[in-house]
Amino acid sequence: MRFLLSLVLFFSFSSIALSDTPRQLRVAISDFSPFVILSEGQAPRGFSIDLWHLLAEQAQLEFEFKIYEGVQTKLDALANGEVDLAIGGISQTAKREKTFDFSHPSYYSGLDILLLEQTQVSLFSVLKSVFAGGSQFLFKGLLLSVVILIIVSGHIIWFAEKGKDSFSDNYFQGVGQGIYWVIVTASTVGYGDFSPAKPFGRFVTIIIIIFSLPLFGIFISELSSSLTTMKLHGHVQSPTDLFKQQVGVVINTTSEDSANKRHLQTQTYPNLVSAAQALKGHEIDAIIYDAPHLHYFVHHHPSAEGLRIVGNRFDYQILAFASLNQNPIMETINQALLSVKESGRYDELRKVWFSQ
Repeated sequence: MRFLLSLVLFFSFSSIALSDTPRQLRVAISDFSPFVILSEGQAPRGFSIDLWHLLAEQAQLEFEFKIYEGVQTKLDALANGEVDLAIGGISQTAKREKTFDFSHPSYYSGLDILLLEQTQVSLFSVLKSVFAGGSQFLFKGLLLSVVILIIVSGHIIWFAEKGKDSFSDNYFQGVGQGIYWVIVTASTVGYGDFSPAKPFGRFVTIIIIIFSLPLFGIFISELSSSLTTMKLHGHVQSPTDLFKQQVGVVINTTSEDSANKRHLQTQTYPNLVSAAQALKGHEIDAIIYDAPHLHYFVHHHPSAEGLRIVGNRFDYQILAFASLNQNPIMETINQALLSVKESGRYDELRKVWFSQ
């Protein structure tokens, strides 16, 4: 009897001791520079890896990394219970929030556009940007205003001056002379071959000059600015400039969601390298993808030679660590993350990985 009682007490205390022993966390990662960089024969490194080490040290967590291919794959592993956490370049979205809990933000990111290097600005690219580019709305509005002003003013001055020798009484010929006169007058050229003779015509001339000169000045200034911008940066400056162009995106990413939301013509690829090869092969016109990853890719990957980043980040998003809903470990991670940020170590780490 005493022997049986001793066995019961022994196994009871053993089970309590085992339950108090912290279980090693299984942390899912995938290659996504500069957040997670996986190289053969080397330990994982990157911004998210270094940040996680700081958090694990702060919270005294034991863990092991499990490597997966892509963000969606490690999220699937998390949903299936294969791992306890997923880190590294995971965007917090409303759809994902239904299944997962997210930590406080680990980084604020966004999307950017990758293009071929542009060596020169052709007349075709200028006209395409002006008349098809979505970002040239102001310029196209000014152009339309100038055209309307010229046509209306040409009619007014012809109506005011017809019957005089300088302007023909014939409608088409006279209006054509009036339009010609408005253009040379508004542009301050003024050849003098046509000039109003009637008092009302001269009054109309003053009104036309007062309104046309500032509008022409703004139009020329905007044209010069557009040409300069195109020469320096190309005709694509934002996602709206990609309308009717073929855009490459990586499948099952927020870049794919962004392109679909804007109703762009897309072609999906398994990773950025294959998309970049398609861009260099002129199969697509541009790539939309995560901005920090694009910058690291352009500076460090041989496949990025001859490519450039637009540099106008859009669709800002929150990157965070993920766990299944109601996982108590997330509170521990959040407390550790706040402590690391308040200590200044987070800012130091960010400067190391995002200094370029």
